[in-house]
Amino acid sequence: MMWIKKIPYLKKCILYLLDKWRLVKLYPLYFTDKNRFGYLINERRYFKACGKKAVIDYYPSSITVYITFKCNFRCDGCTYLLKDEDVFDDGGFMEYADFENIANKYAGKIKYLMFSGGEATLHPRFTDMARLAHELGYTLNIATNGSNLMNVKDVLKHFNKINISMDSHDYPTFNKNRGATEKVYKKILEGLEWMGKNSVPFRFSYVLSKSRLPEADKFIEFSKMYKPNQLLFHSLIPHKSSSDEVLKIGDAEVREFYKKMLEQKDLPFNISMPFPVPDNENTFKNAICPKMWGTVYIHEKGDIAYCCQLKPEPSIGNVFNGYDLNSPKMVEFRQKMIDGVYPEEDCLLCQQRFELVEQNAKYEASLNRWSYIPSYLSDQIN
Repeated sequence: MMWIKKIPYLKKCILYLLDKWRLVKLYPLYFTDKNRFGYLINERRYFKACGKKAVIDYYPSSITVYITFKCNFRCDGCTYLLKDEDVFDDGGFMEYADFENIANKYAGKIKYLMFSGGEATLHPRFTDMARLAHELGYTLNIATNGSNLMNVKDVLKHFNKINISMDSHDYPTFNKNRGATEKVYKKILEGLEWMGKNSVPFRFSYVLSKSRLPEADKFIEFSKMYKPNQLLFHSLIPHKSSSDEVLKIGDAEVREFYKKMLEQKDLPFNISMPFPVPDNENTFKNAICPKMWGTVYIHEKGDIAYCCQLKPEPSIGNVFNGYDLNSPKMVEFRQKMIDGVYPEEDCLLCQQRFELVEQNAKYEASLNRWSYIPSYLSDQIN
């Protein structure tokens, strides 16, 4: 019976050999598509390092470039305004030459480039930047409030993902949740209609809090009128160590919401559900945010941020001043995340900290079914 004791060791050996075989199969790509080969090698190294190693030896798959920190909205759930109501007052524009420097620096090494802000489309040279990044071979994504779509429509065809933050289903909810005028709301609708007529794919995102759960059905009905290819539901990130508004699977109304959502069928678009805060103490305590392993966040002056929820700090690093992905402060922060001693105010209830626990629940319109339902979610609602 000694062989039974060796099963874990044999399993480890088999997995090791399979991993090496997958690696060997990649090498022909080196001679036919060096960029794709590099992306896949980096992806392998990411999965080996994420949540385990504070120092990384690869290029992350994505850069998010905040080309401006000006914003024409004042959203009630804005992650930056929750921490500082004056955060956008001093926002400027990244110099085109600086963006060109960044784009050239990482071209062929990092696959995805996300435009963000503030509101990225307010940058007077946004279209030039988009064309440059497209020509350099990046896969382009953007997070936008949609208010300036008609002014940048000529480059929207270059984007892989256009994520439009709606958080509303009519003008009154738009004004309440997004803090902008009816004139701006009509501009957004005009842009949505143009994209629909010109077959430009886009996604809607909605931030959900416990008080907004009753509006979710209205968000879905509104979305049906404009036909996005996907709805992204997010949980409010409060930047507090406790909050009654965060979606926690231990709360009865949150469980009921998920149960009703997972019964929805025959929808014309895909849906991605938010990560609820798990009630299992061990799962909650040990969850690790993957953001500082998978993305480089670069702000308008070149300063680096730990993630998309936190402001940049020169002390973390600056892309124009030798930042190499492993600055002392970045390595220290990754290690804190590994050790579970991250800043509770910012990270404890952030939905992104639970991304590595299990995949989030998704509805696939082409199959008319829900999949990837996390076990800690299905155990609670069934």
